[in-house]
Formats: sequence, structure tokens, C-alpha cells
Amino acid sequence: MTDIRPHLKVQFYAILVLLIVVFAFNNFAAKLSLYWIYRWLDIPMHFIGGALVTWFCFVCVAFLRKDFYIPWIYALIFSFGIGFMWEIIEFYEKVSQMVPEYALDTVKDLLMDMIGGLSVYVAWDWFGGKSLNK
Repeated sequence: MTDIRPHLKVQFYAILVLLIVVFAFNNFAAKLSLYWIYRWLDIPMHFIGGALVTWFCFVCVAFLRKDFYIPWIYALIFSFGIGFMWEIIEFYEKVSQMVPEYALDTVKDLLMDMIGGLSVYVAWDWFGGKSLNK
């Protein structure tokens, strides 16, 4: 079996760079009120956030297990869990008072988080599981 740690190290650094870019863009967008000007901007940010969180969790699980096989349900658990915590923060920050139809927005956000997570699962299974687990 192939040692997967070098592959995970590269992925870990890629995730860190992407997280820095996403956090920087999020702060930039929040300061300039871009989420209110471009209401659709929230959708790709949740997709990307769900994907990055799931990717990070997959790398951690694979490192601990020394195996690339990770069930698809983990993608939903990781992306939904972190997305749900994010929605609690938004509620605490009173975003719910500024967004009409906040419940629908929350459902959409969580759905986009999970779609992002599942897309990582598909890529993980396709590229990681097939090429390195043999």
C-alpha cells in the first residue's frame, strides 16, 4: 500500500492557502457590504466553505486512518455540522433581522454547504480512492 502522508501534506497546505483566500475575501465582502449588494454571492461562498471544511476533515481522517477510503456520509456530517455552527453565529450576530425569509436563506445555505461537501467526496473518491488505495 502506498504511503499517503506526502499526498495529504500537499493537500493540507493547499487547503490552508484556500482558507486564507476565502477568509480574506469574506472580510472584504463583509466590509464593503457585497453580500447585500449581490445577494447571490452568499451561494458560492457556502458551496466553497462546505467544500473546504469537508476537504480539511477528509485529510485529517485519512491521516489518522492511513487510508483514503471515507464514506460519503462523512461529507454530509462535516459540511452540515460546520454550516450549522456558522448559521448559529449568523443568528447570534443578528443577521436574521436583516434578511427577509431568514429560514429559507438558512436552508439554502446549509444545502449549499452539503453540496460543496458532497462534491469533495466525489473528487476524493475519484482521485484519491482509485489511484492511491491500490
